[in-house]
Amino acid sequence: MTIDGELAELVFEQIHGVIIVDTNARILYINKQWADLIGVDRSESVGKLVKEVLPPTKMDIIVQTGKPMNSDLFELKGHTYVCKRVPLFKDGQLIGAFSYEIFENMEIADEFIKKINKLSDELNYYKDEVRKMRRANYSIDNIKGESKAIKHLKKQIYNAAASNSTVIIQGETGTGKELVAHSIHDLSTRNMNNFIKLNCAAIPNELIESELFGYEEGSFTGAKKGGKQGIFELAHMGSLFLDEICDLPLAAQAKLLRVLQEKEVNRVGGHRSVPVDVRIITATNQDMEKMVEEKKFREDLYYRLHVIQILVPPLRERKEDIGPLCRGIIDNLNYTLNMRVKNISEQAIDMLRQHDWPGNIRELQNVIERAMNKVNYNDTLEEWHFNEFREKFLNRGLAKSGKRSGKNLRFLENVITQTERETILRTLKLHEGNKTKTAAHLNISRPLLYQKIKRLGIKL
Repeated sequence: MTIDGELAELVFEQIHGVIIVDTNARILYINKQWADLIGVDRSESVGKLVKEVLPPTKMDIIVQTGKPMNSDLFELKGHTYVCKRVPLFKDGQLIGAFSYEIFENMEIADEFIKKINKLSDELNYYKDEVRKMRRANYSIDNIKGESKAIKHLKKQIYNAAASNSTVIIQGETGTGKELVAHSIHDLSTRNMNNFIKLNCAAIPNELIESELFGYEEGSFTGAKKGGKQGIFELAHMGSLFLDEICDLPLAAQAKLLRVLQEKEVNRVGGHRSVPVDVRIITATNQDMEKMVEEKKFREDLYYRLHVIQILVPPLRERKEDIGPLCRGIIDNLNYTLNMRVKNISEQAIDMLRQHDWPGNIRELQNVIERAMNKVNYNDTLEEWHFNEFREKFLNRGLAKSGKRSGKNLRFLENVITQTERETILRTLKLHEGNKTKTAAHLNISRPLLYQKIKRLGIKL
C-alpha cells in the first residue's frame, strides 16, 4: 500500500502546527490550521523563508545543524507552544526539516506533565516497596535474651556480618535460624541490596534449577516470554539465604558449586554466562557431616559452604531467656492480632520454664498465642491461662518416663489441684474477695466458683 499526496495532506491537517521547509529554510508546506492560527495566507507563505512567516521558529537552525530539537518551547501572541523539530534525510542526504506542535497550549502540557509525574511517583513508590520486601525483615535487636548462649550467638553474628564468606547456620527446628540470617545481612555492607530467600525443601526438584539460575525464553514448555531471572541474579550485590540446604537435589548441588567457584550463572536453556556477586547464607536442622558420609550431600559443596558455622542454641539450653522471649512475642502478637495483652506474670513464666520445648521458640509462640486468646482487654497472662498446655506437657512428661503408676497419677492430680487452688486464692485477693469479679476473671460461672471453693477447702 502506498500513500498518495491527498492522503498525506489529510493526515497533516489533523496535526497541530505542521511546517515543512527545504535546506534553505524556505517553506514547502504549512497546514491550514497553523496558518490560520498565526494569521498568514497558506499559498502566499509557500516559498518564503520560514523566519519571515514565523519569526520565533528555529527551523533554520535545524537545517543548518541537521540535529533535532525535542520539546522546544516558544512564545507566539501571548501563548507558549511546545514543538518537536526534526531534520529530514533521504539516502543519507539532508533534504529539509519538519516541525509539529506537541501540545496546543501549556495548560495541556502542564496536565500531561502532572500525569507523567504522578505515574513516576507511583512507580518509584512500588520500586521502594519491592526493595523493602527484598531486604532483611529482622535485625539483631529481634533476637531476645541475655543468657550466655545468646550473647555468644550475637557475637558470632557480628563476626559473620563483617566477613564476605559463606555462612552455614545449624540448629533445631524453631530455634530462629532465619532470624540469624536476616541479622547477618542487615549488619553487613550489603544491607542496602537485595536479601533473597529460598526454602530448598519447598521447591519441586524439577523447578529448583530454574528458580536458582533462571531460564531463557522457550527453554521448556510454559517458560515465560523473555525468560526469567533466577534468584542468583536477583541477589546480585546482596545476600542469598538458602534455607533447608540439605534438601537441595544432587544435580542442583553440582551447579551451585560451580556458581560459587566461577561467580557466574548460566540460565536454563541459555548459552551465555551472567556474572554474579552474591553472599551465600545457608541453614539446616540436619546433620550435614552424616549426610556427606552417606553420599546424600556433596563433600566438595559442604566444604565450600562450611566456612563460617553458627550454631543456634535450643530453648531448653537457655531457659532464662523465656521471660524476655515471652514479652517480645506478646508485643508482636498484640500488633499482628490487634490485641491488648498487658504482660505475663512471673508465676506463668516460672511454669513455662519447667517445659523442655522440643519445638523451641516456634512452640513457645504457639503456646503464648493460644493463651492470649483467653485474656480480656488490657489484662495480664496468668498461670491459669496455660492450664490446657500445662496438663498436656505434664502428661507427656509422665508418659515419656513410663511412670503410669497410681502414685504418679495422684501426683499429677495433686499438682493440678494445688495450682487451681492457688489461682483462685490469688484472683480472690486481686478482687478483694468479690466472687462475681473473680468468676468473671476466671471465665467461669459464679455457682461453679462456689463449688470449687468448697471442694478445694478455700476459707474466705
